[in-house]
Amino acid sequence: MDFAVYSNSETINKQLEWLFASMCRPIRFTSCCLLLHSSQQTTKNRRRNFKQKLQIAWTCILCAFICIALVISVCIMPSAYYCIYLIGCIDFFFLIYWNCSMRRLEYSKRLKKSSIGIGTLKNRKQVMLRRNITVAIGSAWAAVVFAILVLDFIGVVQLLPRKSLTTFWCCFYLISLFLVLFCIPSVNCTAFCYMESVASEFKNINRDFKNDNNKHQLPVVRHYIRGHGQLLKLLEVISGAVSTWCSAHFTMNFIAVYKIACYLYNFDYDITRVNQLWNPVMLCFLAVFMLLQSTFILHTALKLRYLILGMGSPMMSVAACDRLPHEQVFPLFSLHLLYLLQKPYGISFFGCTIIDRHFLVASLLLSGLAAIYCYTKYN
Repeated sequence: MDFAVYSNSETINKQLEWLFASMCRPIRFTSCCLLLHSSQQTTKNRRRNFKQKLQIAWTCILCAFICIALVISVCIMPSAYYCIYLIGCIDFFFLIYWNCSMRRLEYSKRLKKSSIGIGTLKNRKQVMLRRNITVAIGSAWAAVVFAILVLDFIGVVQLLPRKSLTTFWCCFYLISLFLVLFCIPSVNCTAFCYMESVASEFKNINRDFKNDNNKHQLPVVRHYIRGHGQLLKLLEVISGAVSTWCSAHFTMNFIAVYKIACYLYNFDYDITRVNQLWNPVMLCFLAVFMLLQSTFILHTALKLRYLILGMGSPMMSVAACDRLPHEQVFPLFSLHLLYLLQKPYGISFFGCTIIDRHFLVASLLLSGLAAIYCYTKYN
């Protein structure tokens, strides 16, 4: 593909803009429905500036409303209920942060500067598939959770024991719950699509470097290392926000599944009372989605970490080939790999450690210990 031709470059830019517009469509729809402020709508028009001030005030009111409902849910609701509410709050505040920051525009500029978005365009089917799957699963889970909790509040089912609430506080809680659950599909779509886009760029440069027959030459090596460094800067644009979102969701999912497991262990299973068996079934549905989301987070983070380090194997193959590389090639390889290991890149867990294979093993061990504790406590 000849990037020097203006028509080809213009076509690539248009395709990339269309792809990002499709990726951002769910979060824009959610923001428009909630009338949230977006910092990307800057203008010098007085009328629109007044409208933006109203949107900022409305956003602050919504945040206060959600925080008050959160305090009430922690004080009154069962632990599994306010964990579910906290999961929605994570997405709600991520949506506000994403609208108020310029991450999307900065990411687009960095992408065009680093690789023109070729990797994302080549993998656009996978990106769009990830968008559709996350929106579908998130919408289904949010709708079912809201329906289950509404049925619980009006007395049709009783999942967990809770304190009695007046009609006003029930409506207050359900409205706030609807607002936070409404953000789940679009925020999940945004986070996973951008992680898939970054992973596609690393996958593309790794494939090009592996198949390049001139990677023993110093200018070619410098070119690829510089391109890899540009992609690392691209990752830094979204890694902070996305890592915090993934870490918060992973933690709350673990706590919520643990609370649900404790209830399921302690539940009195009586075959003669079939109507009460719906309670553990519905709670299992809530737990399955949380486990599914945590699995998606781990898979995406591990995949991204693997692709970031993907140039290491082709670099080692240069040493094993018959062609003698330039004398400065090996020092460049060593310095670049040492830099990647000293400053780990990827999705971090609250900035403490990178989500990699060691983190996966530690999570599985912790989950096993929690399951054993539940079994010994309630059995």
